[in-house]
Amino acid sequence: MTLLISLLLAFFGATYCGGVQAADLITARAVLEDASGTLKIDEVARAELTPIGPMLTKGYTGAVYWLRITVVPPAQPGPVVLRTRPTFLDDLRLYEPDPASPGAWITRATGDRHSYNSRDSVAITTGFVVHPQKASTYYLRLQTTSSSMLNVQALSLREAQFKDLQLDIFAVFYLAFMTAMLFWAISDYAVHRQTVTLFFVLQQLVYEIYTLAYMGYLAPFVPANAPLLADKLTSLLTVAIVVMAIVFHRSVLQLYKPSRWLLHFLDGLVAVSLLNLAAVVLGYARLPLSINATLALLLAPLLLTTAINARQEGSPSLQVVRGIYAIFMLSLVATLLPLLGLVQATEWNLFALLIHGLIGSVLMFAILYLRSHQKQKLGQATQTNLQLAQQQLRLERAQKDEQGRFILMLTHELKTPMAVVRMALDALRVQGPLKTRADQALHDMNQIVERCQQVEQLEQHGFSLSTEPCQLDEMLLTLQDSSEAPERIRLHIEPMPPFLTDPPLLRIVMDNLLNNAVKYAAPATPITVRAAPALQKGRAGVRVSVYNQPGVAGVPDAARVFDKYYRSAGAHQKTGSGLGLYLVRSIATLLGGEVHMSLLPMTCDDAEGQAADSLCFTVWIPY
Repeated sequence: MTLLISLLLAFFGATYCGGVQAADLITARAVLEDASGTLKIDEVARAELTPIGPMLTKGYTGAVYWLRITVVPPAQPGPVVLRTRPTFLDDLRLYEPDPASPGAWITRATGDRHSYNSRDSVAITTGFVVHPQKASTYYLRLQTTSSSMLNVQALSLREAQFKDLQLDIFAVFYLAFMTAMLFWAISDYAVHRQTVTLFFVLQQLVYEIYTLAYMGYLAPFVPANAPLLADKLTSLLTVAIVVMAIVFHRSVLQLYKPSRWLLHFLDGLVAVSLLNLAAVVLGYARLPLSINATLALLLAPLLLTTAINARQEGSPSLQVVRGIYAIFMLSLVATLLPLLGLVQATEWNLFALLIHGLIGSVLMFAILYLRSHQKQKLGQATQTNLQLAQQQLRLERAQKDEQGRFILMLTHELKTPMAVVRMALDALRVQGPLKTRADQALHDMNQIVERCQQVEQLEQHGFSLSTEPCQLDEMLLTLQDSSEAPERIRLHIEPMPPFLTDPPLLRIVMDNLLNNAVKYAAPATPITVRAAPALQKGRAGVRVSVYNQPGVAGVPDAARVFDKYYRSAGAHQKTGSGLGLYLVRSIATLLGGEVHMSLLPMTCDDAEGQAADSLCFTVWIPY
């Protein structure tokens, strides 16, 4: 990019230097301001004019300006081209003495309000062809709604053609470079869909069309019977580039979170610019164009202030963005001051809008490119992390499948030996404490095996819900009878009708809650179970609360009690797997319910016969 910019600027420098070295045949220039625009050529010829330099610089004004030039003939006899720029001037008239009629004047006209076919020579630049045989005086009358900035050179025909060729080559390089940035932005927007890039595309597109109009390349395509179309189109594009510039720069700076009132100020400038655009469409030009240039001049320090005010870092960094907008401001101010007539213009200023457009586009392109590059790097990093996560997931899934197969094999292999041991104990007719302890050990082992199987089935999505009527009181009575200590379990069940749920899964939940309470409650203390209809977040359901006084295992960690394999430090004195309450929560969630643990009297209702430090496990299942 740097090389391309350098080549473009070097070519422009060569073009400009060539213009300075060209043999300008004008030996004197003078100007007269015609504020009312009513002076005739005879009056101007008798008036006192003020000498000026190579450039007329008067800004946006309603006055007419008369320029008197003295031209000498070229060294090689031939026609002389009065080459005038810029090409967007509305009406420029040449007055030259009529050699056939002393005191009379020959008048010709050019400008973007005149047909391209009516020009003296077929060229993009405007001008006139004269044939001075000696030092001759000519008058140029300028009237325009745009900035009254005029440069006139008297060149031999060959030199004028060479200058036009240089300008054509410059335009090709310039537009090619601007189009390259446009195409990059279009492709980047197609990939990342960033709004700021879309605004850059629109701004770049408008600026390139404006460049064609500014340099005069649209004139040959304007119908000869509608010469005013070129002037109106140029005025519309002049306002449109300011509208698009404000919108684009606002979208860029908004990413860095500046103060809202600064963004609102930019919104106000957009609104004024849109009114200018409407005024141009309605046929007004001078005032909207003057306001447009003033807004653009105001925009320069406002954008830099907004960048300095921004507080959120981004890509590129705020420091880089502030530096870019400082350069942008200097370029824009240097471009607009001569157009407004605030400083004297030079021939360089004829290209200032184009150079500023190039500088601005490159600077904004740099911001977008750095953002896109960073986004691409983040995207690649995200893709890499995603691939690693997928690989890790596949590995974990494979390990989990292997673990599941191992558990299934282990539980299956344990069932047979336990059955053999039980049969052997029965055959030997072992009685007393030894038989009780052996039965308890087998019972504990069987529970661990069953819970391992249930967890594996749950995690492999083996539980499929089958909704059918459930009678909760009968289920709790059955579980009480099959419990290890039915005499300790006290049921308090309020009348309730059968409700729809999955009874086998609900049975696993209730069985684990009761077994957990019996196993870890203080010896010989009661286990209270209360069941009643209850609303939960406006939904009907049933609430079952199981209370027990903690034994030697103590109070479990409320934040971890339902975690897989969790057991409190004191619970390791008893056989267990740490899967019971994990199953309770998982299956309750599968049924659409909730489960939680608390200490009395925090959330549980009154529990008869329970100590103040009783544990309460509550499960709620929807109807």
